[in-house]
Amino acid sequence: MKNKKTLSKVIIASIMSAGLSGVAHSAHFTYPENIANYQMGDSVTNNGKTYECIGGAWCTQSHNEPGVAGLEHWWQSAWQETSTPSPDPEPTPDPQPEPTPTPEQCIGDIPVNPQVYKGADSGYWGGYSKGDFVLHDDQIWQVASNSWWTNDVPGTSSAWQVCAGHIVADLKVTISGDTHGIADDHQIALMIGDKLHMIPLSGTTIGLSKGEHDFSVNDIIDFEDGHIYVAQLSTSSIDAKDKEHYALDIHFDVQEIPYSTLNIDVDFNGAAPMAYPKASIAGTNGNQYQSDAQHLQLGNNAFKVPSIGSYQIKGESFTMDGLKYSATPISIIDGVIQGDAKLQYQAKADKPLMVGYLTPWNTQVKISDAVERGYNTIVLAFAVVNDANPLTMTDPWNIYADWQNGGNWQNNMKKDIEQAKQSGKLKHVILSVGGEHNTFKPNGADPAVVAQNIVNYAKSLGADGIDFDLENLGGIDEKKMESDIYRTIQAIKQIDADFVITAAPQFNLINNGEVHLVNTGTQRIYEKSVAAGLFDYIFIQEYNTGHYCIDQFGIGSICSGASETNINQMHPQFVVNSFVRLKQIIPASTKIIPGQPSDKPAAGLATVYNGVYKDRAYSELCKAYQTSSVFNDPQFGGAMSWSINQDAANGYKFVNAIFADNCDSVQN
Repeated sequence: MKNKKTLSKVIIASIMSAGLSGVAHSAHFTYPENIANYQMGDSVTNNGKTYECIGGAWCTQSHNEPGVAGLEHWWQSAWQETSTPSPDPEPTPDPQPEPTPTPEQCIGDIPVNPQVYKGADSGYWGGYSKGDFVLHDDQIWQVASNSWWTNDVPGTSSAWQVCAGHIVADLKVTISGDTHGIADDHQIALMIGDKLHMIPLSGTTIGLSKGEHDFSVNDIIDFEDGHIYVAQLSTSSIDAKDKEHYALDIHFDVQEIPYSTLNIDVDFNGAAPMAYPKASIAGTNGNQYQSDAQHLQLGNNAFKVPSIGSYQIKGESFTMDGLKYSATPISIIDGVIQGDAKLQYQAKADKPLMVGYLTPWNTQVKISDAVERGYNTIVLAFAVVNDANPLTMTDPWNIYADWQNGGNWQNNMKKDIEQAKQSGKLKHVILSVGGEHNTFKPNGADPAVVAQNIVNYAKSLGADGIDFDLENLGGIDEKKMESDIYRTIQAIKQIDADFVITAAPQFNLINNGEVHLVNTGTQRIYEKSVAAGLFDYIFIQEYNTGHYCIDQFGIGSICSGASETNINQMHPQFVVNSFVRLKQIIPASTKIIPGQPSDKPAAGLATVYNGVYKDRAYSELCKAYQTSSVFNDPQFGGAMSWSINQDAANGYKFVNAIFADNCDSVQN
């Protein structure tokens, strides 16, 4: 610990020194633009606030992000917010402390008898470094992982997190009553205050800190055997004293699960879908109950719902005539409907998606920044599916890395996604698998397991969909991959019917004038899933396959070169002509989203940036996407770009152009 404290002081001193010397600059950037060249005096805008570099070279490091890394003390950051005066260097406790983090956030083994907090009398430099433990007010605290050093009083700032109470007594917990239907290895969830303890049926002993402790145990509902185990506690609380022994008995009585039949009215708002949507009952607040789905009908519908616990009746959404119909779920608590007993479907016109692929390499861009620039759907490239293993990403997202927490980036990415969604501008965040070097390799794993892994990982980041962007299969059989994709998507829809499913095929001439969706060459691994209508959106790569033309009827033919009459992928009119063919091979329930590279370096030779309209490529693409036969078609879903990173490096010309009000005025 001593070494850590010394290192912290060196870092702090270095930043202080850098802030007091050197030549001031006045350049201004939008963070992290030009991050490698920041100098003292430069200013940046980040998350709507302006900051000045006071740390010299420290400002060029992404883990010192302005407004994030600095916390509440000026000397912990390489940046200073310019809209507020510099605080007095003597730390001042926050009059409204932040909520205390949960004990699970503490790192390492929590000591039984840590050192007692020394207080402010030990001097300004007598504080504590990241990871240090202290005892204060009968609780054990640790300096939080996002703090280098602090001399704040524990509990007055986010620099400290509580780990546990100081153990002064013990509690013997026993389980009694009718537990014959509870599995021997099942553990009982006992809440002591706000901390969870898992108790085996054989019982256990738990240490208690000094003071009042409240106990609670939830009833156990076993939907498979149709019983509920009702928990009764021998006492609801204990006021623990030094060196005392206490007992708590958890007694279970068994009852049959009661059910209620609830009548729900369904109104489709005048729509007459070809196939009526389904609805199912799902438990909420940790309740794992899931019913079989049943088809809805207009008017009265009967549902059998457990009379104990909390649930939702959720109807599937459906699309008709370019409108998406959805209904607010009905909440049920202990067999009683909360609010109106009606699934009222409302229609909403789908706003075109502005889809962009985002990578952790090249120009670094945050999701929230891309959203502010005009992208409303972000596709993260690439996730890795390997056997039945949990998902990973191919590369770390260093723009979100917390270098005080081992480079963890997932938490900050999730926070950024939540922030972007709160703005109302972000519609979807989708994980992509595949790529040039295929990352989707289930290798015979159970599709249900693969699907659950995909959903779990996506939701852990705040994402809500999966994109299949496979190209070279690396020797995997084409038909096997087609089956793997089909079965995986079916399994995902069983887990979460609203999870977004997309694909990003190429578009190639096969034979006899027929143009088809391919992963590469003439391989057609998406055919079965496309025909079954399993994709919500298809992002078509309308570039890099330049050896054929397509006419106004959607018929392909061999051609070569760039000219005004060759409507190939070097011509912006390809977006319009290809749409005719795409409607012939893609079901009406799936939205069509033509894709283009964001600029010339983003793809190969066969792009509009190398064609006869290369000098006004963005203006002509704008006109193509907004052609009435495309833009006003109910199946048109928007535009896609590879990639946001390249678009950012090029001044966001692509996203600014595609849906511009005046195509002739866009910047080329």
